[in-house]
Amino acid sequence: MIKKHLFRPQPGFTLIEVVVGIGVLVVLLFSLFNLYLAYGSLYTSQNNQLTIVAAGRSIMSELGLYTVQAYRVVGNYTIATTTYYSSTTTLALQIPAINSGGSIINNTWDYVVFYANGTNLYRTIAADGASSRISGTRKLTNYLQNITFTYDNADLTLAQKVSIDLNLQNQEGNYTATNHLTEQLTLRNF
Repeated sequence: MIKKHLFRPQPGFTLIEVVVGIGVLVVLLFSLFNLYLAYGSLYTSQNNQLTIVAAGRSIMSELGLYTVQAYRVVGNYTIATTTYYSSTTTLALQIPAINSGGSIINNTWDYVVFYANGTNLYRTIAADGASSRISGTRKLTNYLQNITFTYDNADLTLAQKVSIDLNLQNQEGNYTATNHLTEQLTLRNF
């Protein structure tokens, strides 16, 4: 009796094939992990920048809304127990009061104050009792780096234009986003 083959090849992978396969898998997983980290960093930086841009637009819109309605800039105005003085960091405006239909109420005034406190920018409204505006304070941002109000007249009650220079900054992780906006607004009375 003659034996044909003493050794038969077994189905499966050799040790070299397994090691090469694991090596390729490790390289692919490492590449995917780095891609994930890069995407996360890009998302964080872009989200940070979008937040700052949106905050800047919102603030300038709010400043524009009330400044163009203003009858005049007031040198100072007291709301509750706090007196606000118009300066380079504070803007106090006298605006005509309006009724619920949006019509101006003659010889009746609301007051709006924009002021900086650290990295926060606030808007406070003191509405007359007859006005449909709602009195209160609203924080516009906590990303304020600085704000500068410049008036076209040293006598603030005669100012016709207000220039606004706004700088916002937000630090999130290793990413710093900044936004610098300027605008000149004319009061409605001029």
